[in-house]
Amino acid sequence: MAMNKAEKEYVEQLEAQLALRHTGAIAPDLRPLKLETSNNIYGFKQGNASVNWNRPMKAVTNRVHHGTFSEGNTRPLRPDTQGACALYSSRLDALRQTRYNLEQSAAAALRQIDLEIAEELAKPTPTPTGA
Repeated sequence: MAMNKAEKEYVEQLEAQLALRHTGAIAPDLRPLKLETSNNIYGFKQGNASVNWNRPMKAVTNRVHHGTFSEGNTRPLRPDTQGACALYSSRLDALRQTRYNLEQSAAAALRQIDLEIAEELAKPTPTPTGA
């Protein structure tokens, strides 16, 4: 049986509430700084954790530089970015770490709002004048 518009909206609200769960942090498992050679390592770089989050990207790194790949390209976008970076061996781990970072950022923002709400509640209620 097909859902009507109100039912679809309700299910979407429930699914959004279920998204409020905690993901554990995941450390990158590809670390080029420990390599004795300058061979390239291919993996995934976590996305930026913000409301408009960026998805993890394929990346390459070695002891000297790193770069990310755009969709469908076989060459890094910026292969000359200096410094090595730790990568994830799977896109799944990079996505999980991106989610964890976004959870932490959202929790900090929600905490700040809660503090401001508590501050407002602690203020004396003004009495109406002219009543």
